[in-house]
Amino acid sequence: MEIVLILFLLVLIEYIFSLYKKDGIYSKKSTLVNVFTQFFGVLKDITIPFLGILSIFTLLNNHVFHIFNLPENLFVLLLCNILMDFLYYLFHIVSHATKFLWMFHFVHHSDRSLNLSVGFRSSFFEILGLFLFYSPLLLLGIPIKVFLLAFSITSTYQFLTHSRYIKLPRVLSYILVIPKHHLIHHDEDIRYQNSNFSGVFIIWDKFFNTYTKEIASFTPGIKGYIQNNIIKIHTDPIRTILKI
Repeated sequence: MEIVLILFLLVLIEYIFSLYKKDGIYSKKSTLVNVFTQFFGVLKDITIPFLGILSIFTLLNNHVFHIFNLPENLFVLLLCNILMDFLYYLFHIVSHATKFLWMFHFVHHSDRSLNLSVGFRSSFFEILGLFLFYSPLLLLGIPIKVFLLAFSITSTYQFLTHSRYIKLPRVLSYILVIPKHHLIHHDEDIRYQNSNFSGVFIIWDKFFNTYTKEIASFTPGIKGYIQNNIIKIHTDPIRTILKI
């Protein structure tokens, strides 16, 4: 819960800084949608779906369903972060490639702005699929405490890659995802949306040839889609794909 409060504070700071610069990076309406989405997401994450998944993972982790008995140490934490990021990369690709997962991931791409608050905009159901992709880590024998810490680290880093102001040393861009990489992924052009899928380590995109280094111009969002109603943002893609 503390990390969520810190992220809210970072969004507020960046929002005020954007107002000071008058650069138009933040839209008041879309920012409110993103903040309320995260607020309801927090309520969701501490209720039945999240607790149910966590209970299953704990059961797997504490019984004979795992391959190794890995210890709780920094090496295992690093290993978990690397493997988790690779699984996120695969999940992210599948979320763009399949209609079923896209109707949830669509929500994250629907903002016509790109800033830290966009890190809050995600479907209430997307985390269910993400945890399913992460389940091999528990079967492998990653301790539940290490798993949750790695999840917090990777999620926080992915959140920060939505900033338009954070600048990292260029040398890090050869290994890590930097905001410039993720900015390209949020362009409305489908060619660029289908690139730079990595969450923390950009090496996956470079190795599997899904990396885009530069684009001439940047327009965030889904082409032709403008919506600031928090209910419709979450239900429009479901209704469109399921033809309801």
